[in-house]
Amino acid sequence: MFARLAFEQISLFSVIILEGVASTIIVAILADLKRNVILSNFLDLKITKKLGQLSYSFYVYHFIILYWTAYCMLLVVSPKITAHYPVVLSTILAIISIPVTYYIAIVSYQGVELPWVKIGAATSAKVSYFTNITSERIYVAIYRGRKKMVYPQLMKAFRRVK
Repeated sequence: MFARLAFEQISLFSVIILEGVASTIIVAILADLKRNVILSNFLDLKITKKLGQLSYSFYVYHFIILYWTAYCMLLVVSPKITAHYPVVLSTILAIISIPVTYYIAIVSYQGVELPWVKIGAATSAKVSYFTNITSERIYVAIYRGRKKMVYPQLMKAFRRVK
């Protein structure tokens, strides 16, 4: 975004190439964490891990909060100031919206995501348990039917699955 503001005179294609090259460099640095000790230590920090946990909640709420913060700011700030100082207003907008979004993401993570993750884990365990029981019953039925040759189609299907 800042590249687009800094290079207004240059064509949009050049800016897109610049952003692509910068993104590639960032991905290359992140992919090589074993050699990059400073970045590896940064990613091991407690706050970085917390941001990783909150990232989905932050993603969901950030646009809404950013939009309403910008809307309220535009009601207060005159159009002349907005036109002359877009970078300053964008910085103020970020300084306001990011911490607000962070705290709402914490509440959402603890109040919505964690309870549903626990419910999902419990449901998954039950489904896995009943699937295993059903598989065992099918296997026993096939084994017993093999002696009597009662279930020939089921035996063929079971052989394909194994």
